[in-house]
Amino acid sequence: MKLIRNTFLIVLAILSFVLPTGNGAGVGKAATNAYEEILTPASAGDFYAISPIEGLVTDTRLVKAGLLFDMKSNKVVWEKGLYSSFPIASLTKMMTVLLLREDIRDGKTGWDSLFTVNRFAPSARFASAWMQPGQVYTVEDLIKSAMISSSNDACIMLAQHAAGSEQMFVTRMNARALELGMYNTYFSNTNGLPAAKGSIDNFSSPHDLLILAKALMEYHDVLDISGRNGEYVYLKKTKVALRNHNRLAVDYPEVDGLKTGFTRKAGFCIVATANKGEQRLIAITLGSPSPGERNNFVADIFNSYYNDVLCLGKLEAPFPAKALAKPTAKKKVAKPRRSVSRKKAEATKVSKKKKTSTTR
Repeated sequence: MKLIRNTFLIVLAILSFVLPTGNGAGVGKAATNAYEEILTPASAGDFYAISPIEGLVTDTRLVKAGLLFDMKSNKVVWEKGLYSSFPIASLTKMMTVLLLREDIRDGKTGWDSLFTVNRFAPSARFASAWMQPGQVYTVEDLIKSAMISSSNDACIMLAQHAAGSEQMFVTRMNARALELGMYNTYFSNTNGLPAAKGSIDNFSSPHDLLILAKALMEYHDVLDISGRNGEYVYLKKTKVALRNHNRLAVDYPEVDGLKTGFTRKAGFCIVATANKGEQRLIAITLGSPSPGERNNFVADIFNSYYNDVLCLGKLEAPFPAKALAKPTAKKKVAKPRRSVSRKKAEATKVSKKKKTSTTR
């Protein structure tokens, strides 16, 4: 088994250098469908027990793969396709932010370190309008942008800041995945955008994403950021509002993270975490057909486990999200009131026009 594991690590390490990133050249057909393979995990069950509870989920058709993990008991209590790999879209950003947070921990950079926007890599096809060359941002602003509003270009800037280029940073991402034991995972870019034609989309499995989520959640500041309704970053002297794509974190007080994702290939994905009565759960789902169905599925599985198994009751009822205060608001100019006689006169003109038009 050790020989198989070591051989696989060597091959994947070589692939991380040889295979193209999101803006690279093409590869063969077999490689483009690599995420459809089901790899046998070398560390299956090493760090948690698999103890499914019957009846916890009655209909799993809305997800291609997923799991529910109880942090306190260290058990996966529901799973579907635990080791099956699928495209993961913006769930990729968790690895990007993990590496930056580890760099902050190691003193290689800081929350207040500055990055000047100089260029956009070709894979940032949907760059935010407010991130233009010459703008200066802190690492904290870029992490907030990546985790809250799922900014694609923020991830590329973090990569350039940490490694000099996105391609070099992607090599780090794949190496870190191997170190963590994420053997069913591959990254071709930093943000989860669809790979360029002929390249491989980022892919992972529920098992591997659980490893990544647990590693990222060790940093409570990142967890706090991911659970916020919204946040502001500063564009020169102007506040720019970031709104959280994770409606579960916005709507339910006890859901406090972590990341959502969507592409056409990946469908709607999520890594969500909730904490009720000091009992923390992590839910992961891949490939849902819509954000509403994905969110309802996760809310239902949280409620089923908290209420029926732990006897803690269901999640607190969702409440309307408070709107972020707008930095500048134009004052509405009140229109002058029209007199009753003037209104009647205008109504008469309109009715005459209608009669004329119908007879033509």
